[in-house]
Amino acid sequence: MKIPSYWEIDTEKSTSPYNLVDITLSSGLGRDICKIVQSTWKKNLIMFGQDAKGLTHASMRVTKVQRVENPELWQSYAMKRKHLGSRLSKSGTPSRVDVKTSGTDLDVHLKEDINEVYLFHGTKKKLLGGIINHGVDFRLSRDKPLFGRGAYFAESTTKADQYAGKVRFPFS
Repeated sequence: MKIPSYWEIDTEKSTSPYNLVDITLSSGLGRDICKIVQSTWKKNLIMFGQDAKGLTHASMRVTKVQRVENPELWQSYAMKRKHLGSRLSKSGTPSRVDVKTSGTDLDVHLKEDINEVYLFHGTKKKLLGGIINHGVDFRLSRDKPLFGRGAYFAESTTKADQYAGKVRFPFS
C-alpha cells in the first residue's frame, strides 16, 4: 500500500521513522481543522461530569497543527482499512454514522464504505512520542477508565481536552 500522495516524507532518504509537517493555519487544510476544533468545542460541558471537573478554560484556540507522516503506521492502518472494506463488502455496508467532525473538505480523504470518520484523542504531552512512533495502543490505557480498558476517541474537542492534562501556553 502506498503512502498518501500529499505526504512530504521521502521514505528512501529519511533516517527517521516519521516526519512532522507543519500545516499553515491559513491554508484550506488548516482552516478546516480549526473549524472542526471550534465547532466541536462545547463550553457548556466545562466543569460538569467526572472528567471535566478540572477544566477551567471557556474556549480553545488552535495555535499549531502538525501532520504525522509515519509510513509504517500508515501501512498497518491501510491494511486494516482494506481488510475491513473486504469484510463489509460481503456483509453489506453499514448505515452512515454522522458525527460532529463531518462536513468539511477533509472528508474527501475518508472511506465512506467503512464509515471512516475523524475523531479526537486527548492525551498528555509526555505520551505523544509513543503515539507518533507506535500508534495508539489500548493496552497502555489507564487501569480503571469509566467504560473499561481501551483507547477512547471523541467527536468533541471538549471531551478530548479533558484527557490532555494541564497545558500552559504563553498567551499575551
